[in-house]
Amino acid sequence: MTKFFDKIQTNLSKLTFQSVSKITLLNAKFNKKFLKKGRSIQNIKGYRFKKKTNIALVVSGGPSLRIVNHIKLIKEFEDKLIIICSDGSLFFLLENEIIPDLVVSLDPHPTRIIRWFGDKNLNKNKIKKDSYFRSQDIDTKFKRELLTNNKILTLTKKYGKNLNVALCTSAPKNVVKRLIEIKSKIYWWNPFLDNPVNKKSLSKKLFELNKLPLINSGGNVGSACWMIADSVINCKKIGMIGMDF
Repeated sequence: MTKFFDKIQTNLSKLTFQSVSKITLLNAKFNKKFLKKGRSIQNIKGYRFKKKTNIALVVSGGPSLRIVNHIKLIKEFEDKLIIICSDGSLFFLLENEIIPDLVVSLDPHPTRIIRWFGDKNLNKNKIKKDSYFRSQDIDTKFKRELLTNNKILTLTKKYGKNLNVALCTSAPKNVVKRLIEIKSKIYWWNPFLDNPVNKKSLSKKLFELNKLPLINSGGNVGSACWMIADSVINCKKIGMIGMDF
């Protein structure tokens, strides 16, 4: 039975890699011309975001964020924590007037990820073509798609210049342009996708393309937040909310 599940896991990993590898490389090539609009993620290594603490709170975009009211607790300890959030939980924080110390974004999807930062081109026709936000349970407020999108556009315009964003080179072009538009501080990094020792390694190609650090993201933005808190910012203690299984 163990061998059976190991085989499934291996095949799933291969399928995931195949599905994102092409678009990841294409996005990284496109984003190369925007690298000067930001800095390498190395520039936040050991940086405490003006807070005398080495404790991080990772805020991931799970449904428990709405079910359990974390806001009071976060605000109580806000000055004693480095708050790192996934792009999917940014709206939750900003609407409660909490500005995270770092936002992490990595998904290369060409039309969905921009919604976390506000899509200026969203309309009813686009909504009809993709039911993702109506059917998911990550943040139920996103089911009111146009209303929530308008709120996010307002919030990111207001707080954009206060946001530090650890942006993966795999990010789609509309996300990159939106972050530049709202004047967020961008810290670039590459996703660690495969063994760079291999001749045909995609990770190696990405590094040779832009010389940015490779970070093992764990395959999702929540685990990427954790990895950056541990390996880049060097936090000794890391708490996490909103990571639901």
